[in-house]
Amino acid sequence: MALSPVLVLLLNTAPAHAACPADTAALGADMAAAVQAYDDWDWEAFDLAVDMVREDLGCLSEVVSKADAQEIHQLFARVGARQGDADQAIIAFRGLLALDPDYEPDAALAQQGSLLRKAYDMATIAGAGAADELQPGAWFVDGRPGVREVPRERAALVQRLDDDGAFSSWYVMGKGLPNELTAYLAGAEAAPASPVEAAPEPGAKSEAPPPEPVPPAESPLTGTVDLAEGGAPSERARGGHASRGLLIGGVALAAVAVGGIGYAEYLQQEMMDIQKQSKAKSKYQMGLGISIGSCVLGTAGGGLVLVSVIKGQW
Repeated sequence: MALSPVLVLLLNTAPAHAACPADTAALGADMAAAVQAYDDWDWEAFDLAVDMVREDLGCLSEVVSKADAQEIHQLFARVGARQGDADQAIIAFRGLLALDPDYEPDAALAQQGSLLRKAYDMATIAGAGAADELQPGAWFVDGRPGVREVPRERAALVQRLDDDGAFSSWYVMGKGLPNELTAYLAGAEAAPASPVEAAPEPGAKSEAPPPEPVPPAESPLTGTVDLAEGGAPSERARGGHASRGLLIGGVALAAVAVGGIGYAEYLQQEMMDIQKQSKAKSKYQMGLGISIGSCVLGTAGGGLVLVSVIKGQW
């Protein structure tokens, strides 16, 4: 099978810039190859080019421009379409719209009724979403300097200039932050190691006081909860006032049943006064259906009342 021109180009040029660090020229070349493969429906070449773009984004050696960030988000909207992942396309479009609120994909990219068009429409409604505060530092989000927040619900290219002059880059897709980036959130710090206590010698009595009893959780309805012996919730606490709900439900069903039977009798009277056979038959069938339904509801209501009495949790 002959290889596509785009795939041949990618295979020939990949070793030249696949390893870190990657500059924006390498990123731009890989994105262009991915877009060309997408337009050609060359999915093997597209997937390979997207993998190379992901590698580039993880080891950029310079800040991307806002225009580059827009192209990146648009590429990952295409990835969502390629994978049939509407959520990813929505997240990518939300990133695009955060940079350019007037952005709208052309018909060639997102035809009416297509996954991308529907994803774009959903993104315009969702907006940019929430963000988490970052620790002080030289941050860039989608090429914009001086940013102190990382988006949580949209796509974004987050870059940090470290103290030693090196760059760190993360492409976030609104589905959780990488662990390395989470460590830079405001208030984040390494959890102190728990001290390891020496095990007591066999037969020795522990001098530690017994643990204090934990107060029972409050019920969202009554503010208290009953505890049986040993601290476990009692049957009354777990069941609440189950009989009351059953009784109310049973009475409600019975009331509906009575109303239905009354309406069925009304239809029966109307049927007797109708001279035309077809209309009379229609009234008869309607009244019969309502009568049967009312009987079923009445039986169910009576059953609920009986169960509430048997259960006895008032």
